Amino acid sequence: MKPSLILIVCTSFSLLLPTALQANTFRCNNIPIEVTTSDSTVVDIACAASTSALRYLEQYDLRPKKLIRIDIVQRPLESIGHPIFGSYNSRKDLIEVMSFRSILEIKPLPSMYGEPFDPDHYFGVIAHEVTHAVVQHNTELTRISNAAQEYLAHATQLAVMSAPRREKIIQSAGVGAWEPNDVISDIYMALAVKRFAVKCYLHLSGHNSPRSFVHTLLTHKWRYVVAT
Repeated sequence: MKPSLILIVCTSFSLLLPTALQANTFRCNNIPIEVTTSDSTVVDIACAASTSALRYLEQYDLRPKKLIRIDIVQRPLESIGHPIFGSYNSRKDLIEVMSFRSILEIKPLPSMYGEPFDPDHYFGVIAHEVTHAVVQHNTELTRISNAAQEYLAHATQLAVMSAPRREKIIQSAGVGAWEPNDVISDIYMALAVKRFAVKCYLHLSGHNSPRSFVHTLLTHKWRYVVAT
């Protein structure tokens, strides 16, 4: 069967195989995800990461409303002058993610949550961006607050990682969940992204009424969110 029809988690070796020159589009099996890439070896990991993200979000009644397109690009990405690994354009409803090879070419070697970037973190980055798309599909606002978007994206990014890896990151962060009346802001995220991610994951996974809080996030316009 073709790679576009089977979900197989790629190894770090397969991610480093030579890429083709021509970009092709692949449809993930059983989920509304379309991947365009010149390197077919990343299709399986993109589909697997997307599947994991969708399964996690479904428990909070968050589901894609239409096809989500992912372009794997061979060039650097940036946001407001800062390098990033992936982005979601809500106007085009398009995700762009740097190829794993392109990320490894960045000098010095980039990190994620204080760890060297590796295939596990690449898996998480794709899940992060898929979350942005799904969240946008489930809000009536043109765009919810950045803090609300990143809360859900980072919670998902940690959730899709293996339990031992996630626990290692949580322990190294040295923080607990957001407490009631804490201010969740993108300023905190910019200053301490690992701590932000851990606090969001722990808060959502331990919330007494997580779906209600997610609804609050989906209707939130302000720059910060107050934890409940």
